[in-house]
Amino acid sequence: MKAKLVPLFFKSGMDEDFQRQTGNLKLLLKNEAEILKPIQLGSKLPEADAVIFPQLLGDAFAEIEILKKIKLPIIIT
Repeated sequence: MKAKLVPLFFKSGMDEDFQRQTGNLKLLLKNEAEILKPIQLGSKLPEADAVIFPQLLGDAFAEIEILKKIKLPIIIT
């Protein structure tokens, strides 16, 4: 059974680097994980085993309270 990972992005959005890194993760983890549709940080999380940040930006400091509320394991790549 593959792990379900949901990519999270910040308010600044999904730029080209985010999309490229998400695509790379899908290839690298294709046998171990299903990468779900990316959602914005703070949105309701789908059923998943963990959240993944394909891109960690300075925006994270402004969103620390939202990050603390995530109950799933957090993976930062």
